[in-house]
Amino acid sequence: MDYIFVKGYQENEELRTSFNHLAQRTFGINFENWHKNGFWTEKYIPYSLEKDGEIVANVSANLLTLIIDGKEIPAIQIGTVMTAHEHRNKGLSKWLMNKVMEDYEHEVDIIYLFANSSVLDFYPKFGFEPIQETQFFIPCSGETGCQLPLRKLDPENKNDLTFIYDFVSKRVTNSKTFTAARTTELFMFYCIYVFSDNIYYHEEDEVLAIAKQEEEELHIFDLVLKQEKHLHNTLQKLTTSEIKKIVLHFTPMKSADIHYQNKPFVGSEVLFVKHKNKISFPAIFKHPLTSQA
Repeated sequence: MDYIFVKGYQENEELRTSFNHLAQRTFGINFENWHKNGFWTEKYIPYSLEKDGEIVANVSANLLTLIIDGKEIPAIQIGTVMTAHEHRNKGLSKWLMNKVMEDYEHEVDIIYLFANSSVLDFYPKFGFEPIQETQFFIPCSGETGCQLPLRKLDPENKNDLTFIYDFVSKRVTNSKTFTAARTTELFMFYCIYVFSDNIYYHEEDEVLAIAKQEEEELHIFDLVLKQEKHLHNTLQKLTTSEIKKIVLHFTPMKSADIHYQNKPFVGSEVLFVKHKNKISFPAIFKHPLTSQA
């Protein structure tokens, strides 16, 4: 193979810049701010092929922990799968996928990824199986309990960015049924690139929320708490009288105060999983969006 294999090179400026150029062309995202702010750590490992000093194909491994029914399970999430247009149809992604699998299949219990509709036939070749996610939502009565204004945070402000990172680093899990842990750096990726205008802090309840109103629905993409608490009052404080439904993009903590409704999740990507010992996933769950690579 007329390519050079490289991995974990984020401190090599030349290779990192080339990686960013390929990511910009493929996804419209440049990882440089993520790196500059110290969030590209050893938990995000690019497996890449280089040709003539340029990164031309990549498959990244994200090291994390899944919590399933209260048990911590070591896992990797595969992401940032990309190949330069002129190097496609040469088996480069397949080679890199096999390399990641070779390195981790005996080190972790679960390997998983999210795939768009154009590659749904690709990942089963490696033993991955699709799993249906669930969307949780709460009908609203129009009541609101917001007694204090929400403070909007700006990740372009260094103080706010530091506050967000420190706060999220000390979070408790949103669910013992299913969630991802040790993913603060992925959360910061979403703050910088995806939800920079949708981050709020409620000082009284010590709750940080990534939320966005879409017509009569309030979409909560993550809810960060420092201690377990009843969510009913907190959710009320995040809503207005216009909101008819709260949509959660994660698996919520079970609560006697809240009656969650659910339906099969339909999104732009499908969850594919490969696991040892046939680890059982919950019957209904939603992988947290802010931990999705």
